[in-house]
Amino acid sequence: MDLRWLAMDKDWIIFYDDESIIDSDTDIREAPRLGVQVITQYNKKTGYDKLIYDDYYVYDSERGGWRGTDVFGVWDHLVECKTPLVMFGRNLSDEHFKRITEKVQSVCGPKSAWMRRESFPRKRAR
Repeated sequence: MDLRWLAMDKDWIIFYDDESIIDSDTDIREAPRLGVQVITQYNKKTGYDKLIYDDYYVYDSERGGWRGTDVFGVWDHLVECKTPLVMFGRNLSDEHFKRITEKVQSVCGPKSAWMRRESFPRKRAR
């Protein structure tokens, strides 16, 4: 496992479409809600989870932090969570999105293990 994530001592990092990032040193209630592309969060088994390709991201400290969801998950979150927090993704060009995912890897290090719920790279059929 790459040790960069552990050395940073962060619970989570959010990567935005303008290529800015914020991390758990920021009060989550003050974080920008629009343009989220990737959220990484600490995971003791894999180093970090990478939430990517979702339209919405919700935060619930009572249920383990961040998760990506669809519009129905947003409604559930708003009704069930004591202090709901929703962030919104945006579509980007492939080139722009690739720059952001490269930044994720440079900041967090390469993934060496994936949880079942995570998206992971697959070889494309030719």
